[in-house]
This record gives sequence, structure tokens and C-alpha cells, in this order.
Amino acid sequence: MNTWYQNKIIIVAAVLVVLVAGWFLFFNNSSGINERDLNNDKATSALEKHEDGVRIVGQIECLPYRKSVDDEECVKGIKDAEGRYFALDSIAIKGAERTLPLGTPVVATGIFEPADTSSKESNVFSYEGVLVIKTLSRE
Repeated sequence: MNTWYQNKIIIVAAVLVVLVAGWFLFFNNSSGINERDLNNDKATSALEKHEDGVRIVGQIECLPYRKSVDDEECVKGIKDAEGRYFALDSIAIKGAERTLPLGTPVVATGIFEPADTSSKESNVFSYEGVLVIKTLSRE
């Protein structure tokens, strides 16, 4: 094989390794939630592992807007004891959070999905991620 061709393959392979490693580092650390918080057996009381995914203890609050917009309406989510906000995907339980007044203490379990900062919705609101709710109850 030609030495020039071998060098070209090595360079392309090295660039691909760097790009893949950078992608993993960026997307695994882009959320304010550490992987350790979700996987540690002694996670905080506000966000902890649960047999249904994660368990979040907090209260129903309006998600904060990243910047002020006209006609700001309240999109309910959960604010935990550490001041982190979580958007809710409550389709499975038919939007139960909408029936709870602001400030209601709740416990929710479900699957945590870190915020996708590339999506249009996460550019409007500031939150750590979305909790796909399996259970939601008053604390």
C-alpha cells in the first residue's frame, strides 16, 4: 500500500475518534444533572434512582422562560429542593399536573430525559430535562 494512502487513513481515523469522543463529552455533560446523581445509590432526596427510572420530589411551579416573551403562559413543571426545574411529559397520566395548584408538593417517578437544547421548546424554557411521568402524587 502507498504510504500517502496509509497516512490519509490514519488521519481520517484519528479525526473520527476525536469527533466521536467530543460528541460524547458534550452531550453527556450538557445537562445540569450529573450521571452520578441518577446512578448513585445515595442520590439526593430531590432526585434519586427508583425502580421506575428516577424519583423527583418537589413542587408544581411554572417553568421559567429563558427570556421574556409576550403572552407568557404558565407551563407547569416540577421545581426540586435544589432549585432545578423539570418539564413534564404526562400523556400517560392525562396531564394530571394541570389539576394541581402552583406550590403543591409532589413526588413523581418516571424516565428522565436531559434537556435537548437544540429543540425549539427548550430554547423557550429553562429546565434540566423532561420527566416522562409514570406516577405523580401529592407529597
